Amino acid sequence: MLTQFTTPDEVRAVLAVAEQELPDRVINLPMYHRLLQFELREINTGIEEDYLALPAPEAGSQTAAQELFYNVMQVFAAYSVARQLVGSQPMFAPQVISASDTSAQRAADPYESTRASVEAGYNVMLARLKSAYLAIDSSATLATAVAPVFALAVGIATDPVTDT
Repeated sequence: MLTQFTTPDEVRAVLAVAEQELPDRVINLPMYHRLLQFELREINTGIEEDYLALPAPEAGSQTAAQELFYNVMQVFAAYSVARQLVGSQPMFAPQVISASDTSAQRAADPYESTRASVEAGYNVMLARLKSAYLAIDSSATLATAVAPVFALAVGIATDPVTDT
């Protein structure tokens, strides 16, 4: 359940939209929880279980490292879901609403800066989440990105026309 990780209000805060534009029922669709799970499993297969096994923050029994991990996970989850939603933002967040609230106008791509901001925030929180997770489980193995290997084209040694 997505609400174990973040709230619809936090996702809307990342996207800077109102509840009328992006209702809770959309954010709480099971698909967004599954997408978050996929991302977490790419970091470490046990990270979700370790997060869910943490003592409740209200109990005051979390260590400083656990509290940091818990808080970073909450923010990361909000950015992760927002990252999934930002592509469709022009459809649910009008650019201009008239004073009478009866008309709306959308531009070609007024959300480019929002998209860049969400992506940057996501990358920062991903790095912080990995660091916070290693602080509570130093034996954890984190997945690393595999660098692509590009093939090169090399010209032939002789010119087939002049045979030189």
